[in-house]
This record gives sequence, C-alpha cells and structure tokens, in this order.
Amino acid sequence: MTSPHETLYQRAQEQYVIGNHLLDVTYPLVHDPKLFLGIVNNIVNSLNACVSAILSYEKYHNLIASYNLSAQNNLNEKLSLLQTRSPSRNKIPQKTLQLLRDLHAILELHKKSPIEFSRAGKMVICSKEFDLKTISLNQIEEYLYGTKELLEITNKILTTPRTTIS
Repeated sequence: MTSPHETLYQRAQEQYVIGNHLLDVTYPLVHDPKLFLGIVNNIVNSLNACVSAILSYEKYHNLIASYNLSAQNNLNEKLSLLQTRSPSRNKIPQKTLQLLRDLHAILELHKKSPIEFSRAGKMVICSKEFDLKTISLNQIEEYLYGTKELLEITNKILTTPRTTIS
C-alpha cells in the first residue's frame, strides 16, 4: 500500500508527463498556442502535487507540527507553510515556488478573462482592464524545466530518511 505522499508524487509525475507530451508531441502537430493553457494547467497540477507530497511527507514524519488539512486546497497556505517550516531542510529554490504562484495566477487570469487569442505563435490573455499576458513556447519550456527540477527535489526529499521531532 502506498502512502499519501507517494500517491501525490506519482500524480505530480503523471501531470508532468502529460504536459511534456502535449508540448513535445501534440503541439508540433497542430501548432496551436491555445494548447499552452492546457500545458500550464498540467504544470500547475504537477507543482501543486509536489508541494502537497512534501508537506504530507513532513507531517507523516512529524517534521512539521501543524499541517492543517483544510490548507490542502489553498495554494498560498501550502506555500507559506513550506517556506516557513522547511526551507533549510528541503532546499527548494524560491524561484521554483514563485513559478507555481505565477502559473497559478495565469490560470486565474484565464478563468476571469473576457477574451484570449493566439498571435504570432503566442497565447494572449486579456484581463478585464485589457492588460495583456502572453505565453510563448520558450516560456512553456522554461516552466516544464522548473517543474522537472521540483520533481527531482521532491523525489530526493521523499527518498531521504528523516528523523521525527519528539
């Protein structure tokens, strides 16, 4: 039987593989930048599952004293907990956590956006105030690279023996 943190890590890997497949296989066939939003969604799901796996692992080993289960669905609470309770142990770069925040913001903008379109190989999302956010192929590749880094860090955390807090 697998533990909750192992299940979360497997979900993170699956979401990464799906996003990578969309970029490497599907996008070259259709050349539609609208796929970028689907890839971003998979990346966010993967990053979120990594953070949840780390917190679940630390709670399991009593390395964090208070992991509020209601915080499982609140990204900001999870990131705050991860940054304040375990940065010295896990050595997760701030840029990786910021990546998750930025991508989550893109998805929120997409949900609230009155209009989005593709232009010159980029996906353009307009806010209600007509501020533009573009997503390019190069950005998607960087997002996937950052996700792969967090997957590797998460795997290292989950496979390293830890001691519990008394």
